[in-house]
Parts: sequence; structure tokens; C-alpha cells
Amino acid sequence: MIFPKIFSLFEQFNYSEAIISTNNNTNINSIINSPKNRLQSPRRSNNINLIFIEIILNNIENIFEVISVKDNEDFFLRILNIIPKLDELVNYYINNNNNWRFLRKITFIILSDNIYKLIPNLDQHVIQIFNIAKNIFTNECYDIKIDSVKILAKICKSKLIWDDVMKFVETVMLNNKNYYNRRLYLYFFEELSKNFSYKFLKDKGQIDEFMKLITDNNQILPKFLRLIKIFFPLVIDDKIKFLIYNKLELVRKKIQNKEINDRELIEVNYFEYL
Repeated sequence: MIFPKIFSLFEQFNYSEAIISTNNNTNINSIINSPKNRLQSPRRSNNINLIFIEIILNNIENIFEVISVKDNEDFFLRILNIIPKLDELVNYYINNNNNWRFLRKITFIILSDNIYKLIPNLDQHVIQIFNIAKNIFTNECYDIKIDSVKILAKICKSKLIWDDVMKFVETVMLNNKNYYNRRLYLYFFEELSKNFSYKFLKDKGQIDEFMKLITDNNQILPKFLRLIKIFFPLVIDDKIKFLIYNKLELVRKKIQNKEINDRELIEVNYFEYL
């Protein structure tokens, strides 16, 4: 069966011994037969593994679409077991031209919901997943940053990591002077809302943190209002209801004064009719 072979490639990879960075146009034969690789057998083997790992990564979406994989618990348990190797790969790509394309392929794997259904096994790897998320957060690609914060929200299902994640989120998002980093909290909160109840998020202070963004940059409003629709029917706190209604009134005035663009106008109108 092909899947054990796939995992064995990851398990045998050692990024500290990798001496090449491959891509879709790599000539495999030239690398295998190069004098450098012929003289260094362990590295030669490692680099050949890397070539095939990158072929796998380039096709990872298709692999996950295979019917036998979707609900295959053993497959996702094997994914958890190669988390240390995925951590190595992240370090490798960060240290080799910060290859964001392959980093996104790795985050695609780690974002799989099936992994986080295996809670007992998740606890064994949650620290390494946390480290991966923190590492990729440093990438300049905004989509990778979004992937990073979604991973952070997913690992919060493990009680072992909640406090550490929240300290990181507070530092790099909530208290960050950069508007784009603050906006990332909305993606973090959205992922949290898929996995935790409104009451839990309220008790943990995350609803209050989310509501603080209601007075932030106007460009946050579309995403903010979309998320409000998720939990607004559950709100019993009059203070929160007042803040939301008050902000909506301010938004209407900004629309009339053309201070908010058309996209935001559509989002706000849609919210009003729900």
C-alpha cells in the first residue's frame, strides 16, 4: 500500500543533512548522479527523500481527497506521528529562502479537522504543533499567518496548551501596534467559535477580547460583523448588545457619509436582515 511508503519518506528525512532545495523543475537524475551526492551517501539518500516529499506536498490536496483517507483514523494517527518531521521541514523551509509555498502545504496538513478529533493523541504532540504555528507566524505571507492562527485555535482543544496560546495571541495580535496583526485575531476567534461554546468563550474572556475590536480600524468591520452573526443569538449580556447596536448605528452614518466602501456596505446590510 502506498501510504506507509509516504510516511516512511517523512520519517527518514533529516533536514540538518539536506543540502538542496528542490522545486517542480528539479531534474531528479542530475541530483542523484551529481558527484557531491555520490560521495556523500547518507546525504544523497536524504536529498532523494526530500525530492519525493516535495512531490507529495505538491499533491497533498489530492491525497487528502482520496476516499479511503477521509475517514481513515489510522492515516491521521500516522500524520500525528510525523509531526516532529513536519516541524523539521518547517525549519528547513524557513532557513532555505522561507519557501512559503511548501510551508502552506504543511499547514494544509496540520489544519485537517480529522487530526483534532484524536484528542488523547493530540496531547502528545501539541507542544510541537504550537512551535510550528509560532514559526510559520513569522512568515511575511499573510495567508500563512492566517493558517498559523487557525492552527493555534485548533490546538486549544488540548487543555495543556490553552494558557500558552493565549499569552502568544495577546502578544502578537491583541496588543500589537500593527493593524494587520490585530486583524488576525478575527481568524483566531472564528476558529475558536467552531470548537467552543459561547459560554466557554465568554468565561475565558475571549468574547470580551473580540468585542474590543469593534472600535478598531474600519477595515475590520466586514469580518467582525460576519462573526457577530455566529453568536449574536446567544448573547444575553445587555452591555454587549448595546455595543453592537451602537456600532451598527455608527456604521450606518459612515455609509451615508461614504466613509465605508461598497464591500463593507454589503456586509453590513446583510447582517441587518438576519
